[in-house]
Amino acid sequence: MPDNIYADRFYSLRVPAWHRLGIVSEEEHTASQALDLLDAPGYTLAPVYAMPPLTHTPGGPVILPQPKPMQLGNRAILRFPDTDGGEFVTMGLVGSEYELVPPVQVVEAWDDKVGKHVETMGFLGKGELFFLTTKMDSIDVRGEEVERYLGVVAPMDGGRSASVEEWDLRVVCANTLAIAQAGANNIYRVRHDEGAMERLGDWLSDMYGQLQDRRTLVQDQYQLMAGVRIAEATKDAVLRAAYPEPRRPREDAPAPVVALRTREWERRRDRTLVFREAAARLFAGEGTGMDSLAAEGTMWGLYNAIVELEDYRRGHNRGGQESRIAAQDAMFGYRQEVKTRALNKALELAR
Repeated sequence: MPDNIYADRFYSLRVPAWHRLGIVSEEEHTASQALDLLDAPGYTLAPVYAMPPLTHTPGGPVILPQPKPMQLGNRAILRFPDTDGGEFVTMGLVGSEYELVPPVQVVEAWDDKVGKHVETMGFLGKGELFFLTTKMDSIDVRGEEVERYLGVVAPMDGGRSASVEEWDLRVVCANTLAIAQAGANNIYRVRHDEGAMERLGDWLSDMYGQLQDRRTLVQDQYQLMAGVRIAEATKDAVLRAAYPEPRRPREDAPAPVVALRTREWERRRDRTLVFREAAARLFAGEGTGMDSLAAEGTMWGLYNAIVELEDYRRGHNRGGQESRIAAQDAMFGYRQEVKTRALNKALELAR
């Protein structure tokens, strides 16, 4: 399992990460202080130039003088040479309206709007992704502690948006970040245009306030589900709500079309049944923590079995991008819809 930490630039409060890289501090630090400890790389936007093709006479030599470079509309995100030496490194290409959200401004916004000490902080890849987290008050579910974290992610590659997110997982590397984002409870994305940093600050403040205000409500909901024992009919109702069967196709078409529709319906129906059975097996004991007081045989356990299945099951691997596709689906697509339907049905029946 690769950590993908850039040049050991990782900070952790008190608890070492599995990869044993970076700095483990026994003292709490602000975001700006932690960034200083990491000797963070700097970033800038630079114009992009292109050299026009050399002009030739038919069958003759190059005509001098050579043409001058032309400035293009794009700009490059550059990482400054780090203390280990080297040169400027191109992180990505962006348009003329793009506004960079660099780590040094992210930590300033964090200290101003959140003001809470850092739990973890790090740079991934070649420095193209920066993350910062703090631990919120945990939630007790019949003796089982559910951790909550506020995190901010700032990509430096121009291909993704900065975001403010709520996670149930301590992020320490590329893999834990992907898992945390796949199961994010809330997420705000920042459009990289004029005013991006101002919006990031506002959303940090808003998310932090929400997490504090929602703690009692969320704990009451989780406690409620953990106190309800599951009967077979109730389990089936939640699984059917999470994984509803597709509608049978209409038969108002030529026979070959109806046959094609029927085969597709059967494929989707069978896939739905596979998911239900997989979630049921996790709930029956194969899932993580299903032997705990809060989860064993309870509505809380069934909901967590469905979440575990959707966050961790394998998916499509188009172009070798299985992890990215699964994470996107878990946050915005079918997987997120499954988890939402499961939670709503579980709460409805628990009440």
